[in-house]
Amino acid sequence: MAKQTAPLKRNLEKLFTSEPDDTRLLGSLEDLTEASAFSGLTWYWGPILYGRNREMFRLTILTRFSTWAGSKPIAWKTHAKSLESWLAKARSYKDTQVVRLLLRWKYAGKNGNIDRKLWCKSLVESYQAAPTSEARAIVLDEFSYRPVLDEATALALYATDTAARDFIIAHIPRWYFQNTKSRRMWTNLSSQALENGDDSMYFALYRATMPLDAWALDASELARRIADPVTLVAELERRHPEESDTVGGQEDVLLDLLKQRGRDLIPYVEPRLLKARSEQANNVKPFIKLAESNGWWDFWAATLQHCSSPQAFNTAFEHLLSASVKEHDRRARLQALAEASQKRASRIALDSANTLTAPAARINLLRDDVAVELYRQYPELLRDAFLPHIIQSRGNDCPKLLQAALDAKDADLVDALASHYATSAEYRHFRSPVVREENQRLKTAASLAIHYRVMRATDPEIFASRASSILKHIPAGAIQDYPHLLRTNELARLLFQRSFNRLLAIPQAAKPLVEGANEYVQMLGYRMLAADDARARTLAAEMLNLILERPLAGLKRTMRSYAFGALANAARANIEAARRVLAYARETLERHEQSHMKAELIALIGQILHAHPDLREAEEIPQIFQQKAA
Repeated sequence: MAKQTAPLKRNLEKLFTSEPDDTRLLGSLEDLTEASAFSGLTWYWGPILYGRNREMFRLTILTRFSTWAGSKPIAWKTHAKSLESWLAKARSYKDTQVVRLLLRWKYAGKNGNIDRKLWCKSLVESYQAAPTSEARAIVLDEFSYRPVLDEATALALYATDTAARDFIIAHIPRWYFQNTKSRRMWTNLSSQALENGDDSMYFALYRATMPLDAWALDASELARRIADPVTLVAELERRHPEESDTVGGQEDVLLDLLKQRGRDLIPYVEPRLLKARSEQANNVKPFIKLAESNGWWDFWAATLQHCSSPQAFNTAFEHLLSASVKEHDRRARLQALAEASQKRASRIALDSANTLTAPAARINLLRDDVAVELYRQYPELLRDAFLPHIIQSRGNDCPKLLQAALDAKDADLVDALASHYATSAEYRHFRSPVVREENQRLKTAASLAIHYRVMRATDPEIFASRASSILKHIPAGAIQDYPHLLRTNELARLLFQRSFNRLLAIPQAAKPLVEGANEYVQMLGYRMLAADDARARTLAAEMLNLILERPLAGLKRTMRSYAFGALANAARANIEAARRVLAYARETLERHEQSHMKAELIALIGQILHAHPDLREAEEIPQIFQQKAA
């Protein structure tokens, strides 16, 4: 590294001396900044460039700044004179970003990390020396770097100005408490906060630093002392340890509180249990058992749905559907599970609609035999609330339930299950059990394709309605590789490619597709509306409100081109639709003149004016000039 650094430094010295123009200097530096040794010379070129033209060279400084030369940290004291001058100049400009970088360098230890004692000492001195509240706020902003405070430093800051409260709370060293047994309350600072009547400061310290055994005793005492449930929950919320927001091994405390106060504390306990992951399923079994023994069916259902393992979920369902449970209790518990499932499915649907990706939230899947028994006893519940438990994941197979639905001629359930099979694709290069199951689902998809092809031949109108129903059930993110899906899944090919004209013939089939959750289903709907067909033009005009409500700028290019085609079709259908589309295109072009849609908007306006010349404004009427004969 030294062999590279010396000649590079000489080149920089010559360049700084010979080039007085900052703009040309910036251009000349471009090649030198790519050298591997350039960042290691920050101590040299940083102060010079910053002093010559801070604004012009600031990006170069920030992107190439380094306190290391190769694998060795550069000590501040080695170049203290120039670096101190640079720090003072950055502070005079109130350039906080550069000041932070320099301070981390100045107070770095031998290994390059922050020397906590020096950092805290300088922070207190600078804060106490600042003459005004604005100056003190600037100091805190400059020293804002990771949670490195100790209690003595925090107390000195707080005693100087209580406005340091937020800074202190943000810089409590939470990494120190990864081992929760080592938590230690900052008693001096918390006492000072109580003396000042600063409850927000006190409870922030409590949540971050109070030992967990002391918190458990406090929570139990609050549950014993406070009679009003709302007040009790509020007080427990104020004290709940930060590290245990996702339960974090504190199930015993929460369970004892529930036993102590019963339903009063469900609003406090339930949100924390719902954050628990499936790996913690064994830890929530006592909560499920307690809720079951007390008849807290809403809490029981929420915990079982969101926190238990798939095996526990299906086992609970098997027991619930057995003859040993009385009908009245079964109904109450199924209703509670249905409500919990609907809340979960609604949340997943909302997340999927916002991201257009596969939902991250987990939903427990019903086994095929359990689903068949539920369908036999309560078909309306399976079709509605518990349907997501069957079709939410591509990895779930339900041949027995599908056969039961076919035997019962239950068109709605068959279509919902078909939407599940329509998203399975073949994997040729793997031979795992999961892949074999996936390929087995393709056989079921092929048999369903035969079933719907027969329907298409015998009753095209019913087929179009059923195909639209299948497609609208496909959730967002369910299709990962669209071309591969069409190559390997016969049912998907039938729905997305080989039934286009049948769907177009039935006006009511198009709207559910455009409103569908899946982007490829939406694309099919837009493709129908953009087709060069009189039926498509009529449909596009009828659905113009829906098309205009969707922001086109956020659509992918292919779907957006179909959407513009749909708008052009609507404009060709009748003059009123043309006026609306033209006004929309002009307004959008004016608002997004530099956007990626500019060419498409101009083309759309041109098509409309060509089809309806009467809509042209004065400046849009072509002027024809003819040379007068001599």
